[in-house]
Amino acid sequence: MDKFLKTIKTFVNSSKYLLFTVDYEYFKKNHSNHEILDEKCFLNDFYQLLAIHDLNPYSIGYTRNNNYTNEKNVFLSIFGKETAIKKVPNVSCLAIISTFNEKDIILEVVYHLLNQGVDVHVMDNWSTDDTYRILVNEYQNNKRVTISRVPLEKPKHKQYKWHDILSHKEKIAIDSDYDWIIHHDADEIRYAPWENIKLIEAISWANYLGYNAIDFSEIVFRFTDINLDIYSEFERNILDYEFGRRDGHFLRVNTWKNNKDISLAGYGGHNCEFPFKKVFPLKFLMKHYPLRNEEHAIEKIFKDSFHDLSLTGKNMVGMAIMINIKKKTLKLGKIIT
Repeated sequence: MDKFLKTIKTFVNSSKYLLFTVDYEYFKKNHSNHEILDEKCFLNDFYQLLAIHDLNPYSIGYTRNNNYTNEKNVFLSIFGKETAIKKVPNVSCLAIISTFNEKDIILEVVYHLLNQGVDVHVMDNWSTDDTYRILVNEYQNNKRVTISRVPLEKPKHKQYKWHDILSHKEKIAIDSDYDWIIHHDADEIRYAPWENIKLIEAISWANYLGYNAIDFSEIVFRFTDINLDIYSEFERNILDYEFGRRDGHFLRVNTWKNNKDISLAGYGGHNCEFPFKKVFPLKFLMKHYPLRNEEHAIEKIFKDSFHDLSLTGKNMVGMAIMINIKKKTLKLGKIIT
């Protein structure tokens, strides 16, 4: 193993990206006799063995070696020159957010983006709660935040035309002078794929390397106890999460280098399309908070969202929530329409 790791180091220093896998059983049987290694061969032991050979992976963890079992029996480590972020000049970036009745979380989301070096344009779709007023009161004098309403005139009847909203986002992006654009939802918190690195720094690194689009891994956070009243600071208070369960959850290429040929509306906002797209290989992180407490779940599913299902002619997969208000029970399940 020691001899092999010395060889690997040569490839690491010359490769943009290198994925190195080691079978758990093989490692247990053939590992070096360094004192730091115990008989259980924990992942930390493998990491320390790499460190002895001056191999510092961008990421390390478990994976599986086949497509018919969920057993994770292989160590996976990722190396490469492009995984080692360096300080480069920052680009400018604008996150475009559409809102409807997000008064409880919108300030947390906007504050986070500003702290991450990203400017914000919020398009309010005529919220019936205090979302718009809260935004205006907090940010009307902040040059880094723009607040507008879409459509310009208040509609006579409640409507939520997602395609039109996305088309409007395209126009805002194209008309702006920002280098990069993020199509951002009002209930998302986004991070760079490196610790202690701001979002703008990571986007600037991808730009410096010649990439013009960025993908995100979505992690969905949900409240799991209806007896807990969580109405603010959702990132700190909602800690239970799950990874996506369908293909759409693993496609979030909705951050791009600004250009005139962007098509966002045609793909429902999950995937931006334009000629010569080059996606950065490392996924960034998206923390999603679609259902934040029992009251919000009832409001969103039964009052705000049901009419959305008829807006597209395509089949769509969504989350159905069945709430027995009298018994105060909540059940999550999938529904296909």
